Amino acid sequence: MTRIDENTAEEKSVHGESSKKRRRRRAQTAKERPVQGTMVSPSARVAKSRAKHARSAAGRAAKLFDISRSMVERTARLAKIAPPALLERIKRGELTVLDVERMVGINPKLTKWDRLVNAWNQATEGDRSRFISILLGKDGGTEQ
Repeated sequence: MTRIDENTAEEKSVHGESSKKRRRRRAQTAKERPVQGTMVSPSARVAKSRAKHARSAAGRAAKLFDISRSMVERTARLAKIAPPALLERIKRGELTVLDVERMVGINPKLTKWDRLVNAWNQATEGDRSRFISILLGKDGGTEQ
């Protein structure tokens, strides 16, 4: 049961708790309660905590330098595996992050052949047979 407080125009419960406080309290207790039937190992909790911290640190850096969080994370990953000479070339503006990622093999550029193979693998049997019939000239390529 709720009522509206005339002084603050907030909806309050019978117990005098505002709806914001009630939602916050419920969310907090939901976080503290483990989900039934699941056990989280200590190492998984530590890994999750570290990942959360890394995301937040990347988020803070992104705001500070006015770039995207993904760019911060990509650059941090490159700093671990790329040679220092390539990182210096990024700083000087000679190379982009994407160029260096492709050089070290993180984000390879797909060739036309790669895209064709991917499209073939994703096509249905009907699409494949229609494509072959167009190549062989049986259909003429007019059907959509």
